[in-house]
Amino acid sequence: MRRQRSIVTCGHLECVADIPRDGAFRDTLGTYWCAKHRVRGLLINYGAKHNFPEVDFHPYAIGNDEGLWRIAAMCGNAHMLELAASVLGLVEVEV
Repeated sequence: MRRQRSIVTCGHLECVADIPRDGAFRDTLGTYWCAKHRVRGLLINYGAKHNFPEVDFHPYAIGNDEGLWRIAAMCGNAHMLELAASVLGLVEVEV
């Protein structure tokens, strides 16, 4: 009998991608992200590395709380993620 691969779902609330666990990007808090939404995981990693600081990148901001960073990563719109990636120096900007 063939063994089934472990599948995970992307952490972005609007994404329905199911990806093999070993091929998914996992942020430092344990959320998996598909390739298209990887920058959202990078945002979480930045927040964790810097102790979830308050950041302001007009017209958006993220408060200094892990939960607020999770909400921003999971629910933030494309424009917010592009600005965050630019301001915070995240490598990928595809959202």
